[in-house]
Amino acid sequence: KRAAKEIADLQAILKELESSIKCQLNEGREQQLKFWQEFGEEELDRNRDNLRFRLSEIPNELKQERERISRHYADPVPRLFPVAVMLLVPKEA
Repeated sequence: KRAAKEIADLQAILKELESSIKCQLNEGREQQLKFWQEFGEEELDRNRDNLRFRLSEIPNELKQERERISRHYADPVPRLFPVAVMLLVPKEA
């Protein structure tokens, strides 16, 4: 159950990241240039290229993380922890 939950959480996070990057890339270039005038067009192009690269890596990252989570939960090992109970009975006065 935990493995399935972790995979579902991971998928949700990466899907949100993917949609956020796509939104950034689809945003109008003119609108972005207003914000980036001080850094220049070259910096904006580098940032957009990095976003495209990150977007292309998301499916690979999802696959690797799924495999890692599956390996982690593949062979559960039961662990026993010793427990002691102490009863305190007061002396009668």
